[in-house]
Amino acid sequence: TADASNNRASVQKFVTVDRRPATVSLPMTSGFLSPNGDGHNDTVTLGMRASEAFGGTARLIDRHGATVRKWSFLPSTVRSWIWNGRNTAGNLVPDDRYTLLVTGRDRASNSSVSKATVNVDRTITSVTWSRSSFIPGRGQKARLAFALRRQASVTVSIYRGPTLIRRIWADRALAAGAFGWTWDGRNGAGVLVAPGTYRVVVTARIWIGSSAFARSIVVKTP
Repeated sequence: TADASNNRASVQKFVTVDRRPATVSLPMTSGFLSPNGDGHNDTVTLGMRASEAFGGTARLIDRHGATVRKWSFLPSTVRSWIWNGRNTAGNLVPDDRYTLLVTGRDRASNSSVSKATVNVDRTITSVTWSRSSFIPGRGQKARLAFALRRQASVTVSIYRGPTLIRRIWADRALAAGAFGWTWDGRNGAGVLVAPGTYRVVVTARIWIGSSAFARSIVVKTP
């Protein structure tokens, strides 16, 4: 600009053109929850991670498209919500597949939509060991017991850390009811395992998906 005496001045500003929407991922602690009050998998933590500040709503939707739970959030790159399997009225939802739908906009008003599936599955009602520890070298054994609410294809395995020690059942069709198996402390090759902490993992697969429960047991030295 210039005034009548031709005195000149100038100013400049930078304008950012942003047509790229935020990249949004939806991590969660587990793909299922079993809100039966036993203290195991009664809740699931649903997460949101965005490549830039992003604000909007997170909704849990049933198979018919109805919203069972909703959260609103201000622009952020990280958010999380804990779901206890209840709808907005405080009632437990039925076992089924649900969709976490996150929609919103970044600061440039670019919109993003991201989806993830979370299952409510109370097929496995209990998993217990008859004792917390035992000594196989002295002939002791431990009894595994678990119960199913409905028919399922069940896999039962024993692990030490991430290592598979013994596969007990693989995709075995079981009806609703109580089941058991006795462990003598031997691996799949029939050899006594080393002392340490082991865990049994019971996985039940139904039309909703898969749910898995683990319980630990300690093998001791004679």
